[in-house]
Amino acid sequence: MKRTLKIICVFLIFISCVNDNKPNQEDTYFFLQDSVFINIMVDVHLIEAARHLKYLEHNDSVSEMPLYYNALFKKHNVTEKEFLTTYNHLIETPLRIKEIMNKVIKKIEKEEAKLLD
Repeated sequence: MKRTLKIICVFLIFISCVNDNKPNQEDTYFFLQDSVFINIMVDVHLIEAARHLKYLEHNDSVSEMPLYYNALFKKHNVTEKEFLTTYNHLIETPLRIKEIMNKVIKKIEKEEAKLLD
């Protein structure tokens, strides 16, 4: 559980560094469905855990992380903007993001249990 919490913290720091720009009024807002966002967050945690444990190619280079995130967005058929818009919207409501992240953790735990069986 502590490891999962550390991964979440690393992800939050990463996201906060990615986009400091506030969207202007001309931007349209599109929020991802919870199930899609949860699946993306599960994969984000796997990417960050692999990076932290140095399982990724490119020798844990932070500059290579966008390659993994671009592949993640492509896998889930979403854009980075859609993901970040949803993420930024959710972090404005702490109870909502907590609920979502609890679902992410439960899904990760289920996947881990399948692997251990």
